[in-house]
Amino acid sequence: MTSLLAFCLSLFSFAFGHGMDKPGPHKGYIRMPGAFHTELVPDGENRLKVYLLDVEFKYPVTAKSSLVGTLKRQGTEAKLECKPTEDFFLCDLPAGFKLQAGDQVALKADRQDMTGGLAVYRFPLKYATF
Repeated sequence: MTSLLAFCLSLFSFAFGHGMDKPGPHKGYIRMPGAFHTELVPDGENRLKVYLLDVEFKYPVTAKSSLVGTLKRQGTEAKLECKPTEDFFLCDLPAGFKLQAGDQVALKADRQDMTGGLAVYRFPLKYATF
C-alpha cells in the first residue's frame, strides 16, 4: 500500500512538474510525450493548433518535425489533417466533425531529432488538478 501511494505521488509530481496543471505559453494544454512538450490549443470547434516546445516550454518548431493526429470517438477513429506552419501544426478534423465531450485526441509527435511517445488529450480539456 505504501509503495502504491508513493507511486501515485510521484505521478502527481511529474504532472505538476511538467506544466500539465496550468496553461502553456500559448494558453493551451500541455503534455510531455518525451524529451519535449506538446501544447494543444483549440482553434474553433473543428481545428487545433499544436506547438512542439522544448523542455522549458519555449522555442516552438516544425522544421525537421512531424505530427500525426487521431480523433477517437465512441469506438471509431479518424485521422486529423495536420500541416506545419512556421511555429505550430494546424490540424483540421475530418469534414463534419466538431469536438465534443468524450472525444479523445492522440498525437504522435517527433521534434527535430527527438522521437516522442503518444500525447493524449481528452475532451472537455482540463488542466490537471489532484
